[in-house]
Amino acid sequence: MLVDLKLPKTKKSDSKAMPSPEMADNQYPYGMTITIEGDTLKKFPDLMNVQAGQEVNIEAIARVKMVRKIDTSSANSYEKSSVELQLMKLDVSMEKDLDTAFNEDD
Repeated sequence: MLVDLKLPKTKKSDSKAMPSPEMADNQYPYGMTITIEGDTLKKFPDLMNVQAGQEVNIEAIARVKMVRKIDTSSANSYEKSSVELQLMKLDVSMEKDLDTAFNEDD
């Protein structure tokens, strides 16, 4: 099952800090980007011909590298968790109709 990672839209009044130019147009959470370059990119020849904005299908096998949980007991207590994944195997396919796999309107 594919999960939509798109961030909810925020009102201008909700943002307390001025976003950096790189973050201003970011619709997805930090860390949800994969960069493939050099010798690794050569393993995926189809990616050599893609255009910015084009969608591709990926399938991966990853190993859990680290699990973090922060739980504070101060006046501003909060809980934060994260899992770091090491991609070990990756497949990229040039699907023509991704809407059958994932409907963005759901």
